[in-house]
Amino acid sequence: PVVSVIVLLFVLSFPNYLVAAELQSALEAHERGDYLTAMKEFRPLAEKGNAKAQAYMGSMYLEGHGVLRDYGTALSWLRRAADQGDPKGQNDLGFMYAHGAGVSRDYSEAVKWFSRAAEQRFPRAQSNLGVAYLEGQGVSQDYSKALKLLRDAAQQDVSEAEGALGNMYRRGQGVQQDYAQAVKWYRQAAEQGHCDAQINLGILCAQGRGIQQDL
Repeated sequence: PVVSVIVLLFVLSFPNYLVAAELQSALEAHERGDYLTAMKEFRPLAEKGNAKAQAYMGSMYLEGHGVLRDYGTALSWLRRAADQGDPKGQNDLGFMYAHGAGVSRDYSEAVKWFSRAAEQRFPRAQSNLGVAYLEGQGVSQDYSKALKLLRDAAQQDVSEAEGALGNMYRRGQGVQQDYAQAVKWYRQAAEQGHCDAQINLGILCAQGRGIQQDL
């Protein structure tokens, strides 16, 4: 009887093991930039209802990775993933609404999806929601909430959050104006290739604010 139970448990768990292995293979292909392979491996999983695969399918159509950019298809996959509670799907769906990508721009709808993903501590959603509070887009402007969200995201190396923190310290938004802190956050974002942060860091260097002047 014990052997039978073990065999039964193995049989029941084997399909889940296969799905996990297939998903991991697709994620690794995506990570190394092999988008054609990733798309090929994500698609059957997404069609069977795997939320993470659906989210990556949506993001690849949104960004044109491995396929021609198609906002309509991106929206369809991301909505399916988001409705299942996948944080990447929720964040990327929010991005589409925030930027009017294939949909009418709707900051309130964007904030709704950013909030759901941020509740799951998805770093990019924390950053996007923080920026929404910073700019007052879809929500009432709230520097305190912006600062907390952006710090949480920046601690997870989200360059957009680091750049936004640099802006807050440079402008004195919700914090005491502190050029040295602005330089710190701009530098961290700039090192990740964030263009606006690179420009702002260059400006502060030229002005000698928070850092020794370098012309």
